[in-house]
Amino acid sequence: MLKLSAITRITSSALRFVAWLLLLAGFVLGMAWSALHFWIVPRIENFRPSLEKMATQAIGVPVQMGQLRAISTGWMPTFEIYDLALLDPEGRRALTLPKVIFAISVRSVLNLGVEQLVIDSPTLDIRRTANGEWRVAGLKLKKDNSPDSAAADWVFSQKEILVQNGSVVWTDEFNPLEREKPALNLNQVSWVLRNTARHHLWRLDATPPNGWGAPFTLMGDLRRGLLSTHAGRVKDWSGQLHAEFSDVDLSQLGPHLPWKVNATQGQGALRVWVDLKLGDIQQATADLVLENAKAQLSPELEALSFKHIAGRVSAKAKPHGFDFSTEGLRFDTADGLHWPGGNVSLSYLEADQGNSAQGRFQGDTLDLLALRNIALQLPLPPSARQTLQAHKVRAWSTH
Repeated sequence: MLKLSAITRITSSALRFVAWLLLLAGFVLGMAWSALHFWIVPRIENFRPSLEKMATQAIGVPVQMGQLRAISTGWMPTFEIYDLALLDPEGRRALTLPKVIFAISVRSVLNLGVEQLVIDSPTLDIRRTANGEWRVAGLKLKKDNSPDSAAADWVFSQKEILVQNGSVVWTDEFNPLEREKPALNLNQVSWVLRNTARHHLWRLDATPPNGWGAPFTLMGDLRRGLLSTHAGRVKDWSGQLHAEFSDVDLSQLGPHLPWKVNATQGQGALRVWVDLKLGDIQQATADLVLENAKAQLSPELEALSFKHIAGRVSAKAKPHGFDFSTEGLRFDTADGLHWPGGNVSLSYLEADQGNSAQGRFQGDTLDLLALRNIALQLPLPPSARQTLQAHKVRAWSTH
């Protein structure tokens, strides 16, 4: 009986302690909610200078706000910011937001975040400087092009961000061929971003300038590892990126691509999937239907020229090698070679640690001469290129 009585007293004391904790937590939350609604909301404009200073310190670039006011006093207050701007190191407006609407709660305030952010008619400046430095809205990216800043972490930590009717200005000061050309402007840009603790899901739609083709779509479905502490660090992301161009003119798009591929002509449709693992590209797959296409994959290689090309191609990088495959690919080259359509699978490993180079090839309905000539215009390892050049191939088909 004594033991049972002692257990009863301990249990009763524990329950009272828990009840007091819950009561205290409720009181603190109630005080915070009251302060939010009855002290902060009516005086929100008075906090604008302090908010500008806090935002500047958190993001790392100067932040200016035109006007700040409350538009709702519901359970989650809603606010509007007019004429918000982020300045780059030269004092230019790198991001201009005419109108921003955001909702906050006690939880989001404690986390220095928002419940929902709606940005109307923004103008975003993206540029590559003369010394090769990348800047997005005035924010510098690391040399490996992976954003690792408080601003990126903040953006990819919010529950939902919606951008509507925006515009993007892309300026390339690094490429000598692009310095004399006007900046590229994308209009009617919309972006939806939804984040959970480890999952980032987003979609971007944009309209290119006249003559470039139809509006295009970019999507991302990415996750972070359990040990990741930076929501905006690309090196922590794994998942898939997807781009869809229903109608595109490569002669317009090609000069603005930030990599070495030089696409000088071609019109048609293009869909691309890119698989990422910890920020690195693991595999790329493309569905394409192009007419009069021409592209140079590396400065030292001849350009690939097609009268017509359609089908699916896929490439996967591996340590000391690669995988390449096609599905239903058919093409006619500008010099008269014809491939009626077929599937090809090629795996290659370079010689390493005393092991000889290894390759495996499978295919059907092949024109070997067309395949060899196309392969010599791809950025292959030197050993694979030498092997292809050493073997003479006649124009005949095999199964």
